[in-house]
Amino acid sequence: MKCVRRLWGGDSSAVYRCPKCRFGFGWPFVGGDEEFYGLMHEMAGYPGWRWDYDITIERVLSKFPGGGRVLDIGTGSGNFLKGIGSNWEKFATEGSETMRARLRADRITCFADNADAIAKARGTFDVVTMFQVLEHIAAFDSMLRDCHALLKAGGSLVVAVPFAEATFAQEELTGCADMTPNHINK
Repeated sequence: MKCVRRLWGGDSSAVYRCPKCRFGFGWPFVGGDEEFYGLMHEMAGYPGWRWDYDITIERVLSKFPGGGRVLDIGTGSGNFLKGIGSNWEKFATEGSETMRARLRADRITCFADNADAIAKARGTFDVVTMFQVLEHIAAFDSMLRDCHALLKAGGSLVVAVPFAEATFAQEELTGCADMTPNHINK
């Protein structure tokens, strides 16, 4: 795929793991871009309702009985935001203009990226969520700083990522490697 070669700057990649902490990362250390994920989601689509949405509603959103402002980073088709109560003001960051148009049609306020969200809504969110996003981001340290800048004092950050050991086991069982640039961090 030309897109992957462009991102990698070549034809191969590898996954390295620390023997002590078991953190894994892809090399070249570069995540997918809008073209890459556009191709992936054209083929597979976005997952529906996830168990981590239920946990977030039960353990985090319930702490705000009157609702508030929630920002879902990398929201995709917006399933989480569509599934929470109308007492929440719903915001999203999403890199795909096609998905942003669909989200706006569902009355979800969209930002193109974190910089846009920070410029327009710094420090205004009660809750910021990232479901299955952080593993795709090479610069995860700046992503977490952005989340801090977007939250109100005392706000909550929810991060859900795949369990690395399960990803590696799936690769062994199926023979299908979860290679970069999809999941750059494991």
